[in-house]
Amino acid sequence: MNENLKNDMQFLQGNFIIATPLLLDPFFEKSIIFMTESKVERSYGFLVTHSLNNDELFEEIHSQIIGSPIENAEIFLGGPVDPKHFFVLHSNDVSCKKTLCVSENVCITNLSDAVEFFYATPSFYRIFAGYCDWKMNQLESEIKEGVWLIKKFSNNLLFTNSKKKWENLIKSFDIDLKKFSLNSGVA
Repeated sequence: MNENLKNDMQFLQGNFIIATPLLLDPFFEKSIIFMTESKVERSYGFLVTHSLNNDELFEEIHSQIIGSPIENAEIFLGGPVDPKHFFVLHSNDVSCKKTLCVSENVCITNLSDAVEFFYATPSFYRIFAGYCDWKMNQLESEIKEGVWLIKKFSNNLLFTNSKKKWENLIKSFDIDLKKFSLNSGVA
């Protein structure tokens, strides 16, 4: 295996990928994903742009967190894989034995463990239903094709809401959406 590729993929962990207009899958359109694990063999992450509001999943999660330190959490659809599996992405100031640190600042804990073992509210936290998953070399290929852009970690990007979050990020890469074309060719 190419050692540079292995290092490039590991760099994604704890950072973001941002969908470009080349990504035609409607589920991932205008999405931002926080990468929790990234290897050539497999990569995982959570959508930070798909909030859940008063649907069946929202109600199921909300019923589990009432009375816990995380009862006021924002709830998101983390991805299309296993949406009945719930996770808490949170700051590293609160944890339990089953907490995994994704980066220096961010940890992940299964929702049931967080409800049972968290005795304080993390400084920052969100709950996710499901996750995103890429198989061997899939994400690396998509990045090479220009489907995803890479953005270094920002606490603000992960834990704040903005209806224009994706548009503002795309602009930070100097991409003018009005001039963006899905057609290519030779002039």
